Amino acid sequence: MKGVLICGELEKKEISSISKELISTGQKLQNSLDQSLDFLLIGENLRERAEEAAILGVNKVLIVEGPEFSEFQTVAHPPWSDRPGQGCRSQIGGEVRREYLFGLC
Repeated sequence: MKGVLICGELEKKEISSISKELISTGQKLQNSLDQSLDFLLIGENLRERAEEAAILGVNKVLIVEGPEFSEFQTVAHPPWSDRPGQGCRSQIGGEVRREYLFGLC
């Protein structure tokens, strides 16, 4: 799979301003690489957000959706983020999990 992938963030069930900025920057990168611009959303009832992302200019919206993700939150700056390889922390339904994404946070 080639292309540019943006992991979208929702704030109060809306696409966050930083995600919108990333889409704008991703479009420039997409054009210079001649690749697809994809946008990942995690949560519940994401149809309207997916449509909004398409209007903002992404080629494909990938959705991880379900009631178990209704309270999914990423921690923007976990206290251990200065220690590479420690993983990223997320919270789903009150349970805190440590997730690893390509060894980066």
